[in-house]
Amino acid sequence: MLYAMPVPFVILALPRSRTKWLSQFLAPPGRSCLHDLAVACTSIQDFVTPFMRGLNGTVETGAVEGWSSLMAAFPKAKFVVVRRPVEEVLTSLAKFGISNQEVDMLRRARLLDHVSSLPGVHTVTFKSLEKEATCAWLYEHCLELPHNSARWKALDAVNVQIDMQERIAKLAWNAERIAKLKSAVTADDPKPQNVVVTAEPFASIYPECEVLGRRHFNETDEGVEPRRQWFLQAAPLELANRSGYLRTWSARQKGQLVGYIFWHVLPDVESGGMLIANQGAWFVSPSATPRTARLLWDRSIADLKAIGVQLENPHHRMQGRGAQLGKFFIKQGAKPIKQEYSLWIGG
Repeated sequence: MLYAMPVPFVILALPRSRTKWLSQFLAPPGRSCLHDLAVACTSIQDFVTPFMRGLNGTVETGAVEGWSSLMAAFPKAKFVVVRRPVEEVLTSLAKFGISNQEVDMLRRARLLDHVSSLPGVHTVTFKSLEKEATCAWLYEHCLELPHNSARWKALDAVNVQIDMQERIAKLAWNAERIAKLKSAVTADDPKPQNVVVTAEPFASIYPECEVLGRRHFNETDEGVEPRRQWFLQAAPLELANRSGYLRTWSARQKGQLVGYIFWHVLPDVESGGMLIANQGAWFVSPSATPRTARLLWDRSIADLKAIGVQLENPHHRMQGRGAQLGKFFIKQGAKPIKQEYSLWIGG
C-alpha cells in the first residue's frame, strides 16, 4: 500500500534525551529524519532547505532557541517536545566531562515549557520513551504510517549514542556561525526582548516570586496599613496550585523571572457552577519591557478560556503603577461592579 508523504515534523528536546535514537527510529525505509540539523546551519534558510528537498523531520537538542522562527518557517509542521528533568540531563552530560551547563539547560528547559504550552504541540517525557505505546504514537503521528512493532523491538535493544567528542569538536568548529544563527532567530522572536510567558507551577517560580512579591507588596501595600507586614507563605499557594484552584503564569527574560499573574479558578455556586476566575497577583518588574504585563494578561486569558472559564473578575489597587488599570479593564469589555476597602480590626 502506498502512503502520501506526511507534513514535516520537528522534535525539540534537551541533550541526552534519547534524541539520536529517535532520529533513527523515525527514519524507516522511505522516510528521512535527521539529528541536530541546526548544528550545521548558519541561517534559518539552511534549516529549511533540506525539508524543501524532501526531508521528513528532525530531532533537535538546541533548536528550541529559535522556536518562533521555526514555527513561522513551518506553519503546518508537527511539533513535539520531549521533556527530561534538567538534573538528569546535567548528570548525563557530566559523565562526558561537560560541566557548567546549568544556566543554559534551565533556560532551554523554560523555552521547551513555553513551546509545550502552545496549541497543537504535543509533549512526551523521556521516561515514557521506554514504552512501546509512546514510541508507537510518535511513529504514527510523525510519519503517518502504521506502527512497526518489529522495528521498535529491534531498535529498543540498541543503545544509540552520538560521538560526544566529535560533537564537541563540531560545535567548536561552527561556533561563530551558530552564534550568528542564534542572533538571527533571536531578532526574529516576536516576543519583546526575549520575554517568554508560560504557565509555570508556583513551586517552580518560588523563591524568585518571593523577591518580586516583596517589591509588589511595597509598591501597592506599604503605607496603607503599616501593621500588615510582608510574609509570604509558600506552602498554601503550592497546595492551591496543585489542586487547580490557583493558576500561575510567569514572564522570564533570559531565564530570570520578571513578572507573574495569578488567577483563582472556581465554580460559581450562585450561577449553577459556572467556572469563574478571580484575578490574584499581577506584577511586572519595573526593569522589564512595558509589553510584558500585556503578554501575561493575554496568555493567561487565552489559557483560562481553554479550560472553560466564562467569567473573569479582574481588579487593581489604588496605589502603584496599577492605579489606572481600570481604564484597561473597561477597554477589554469589563464593567466596574464594586469598591473594596481595608479595615484593621486587630489589636
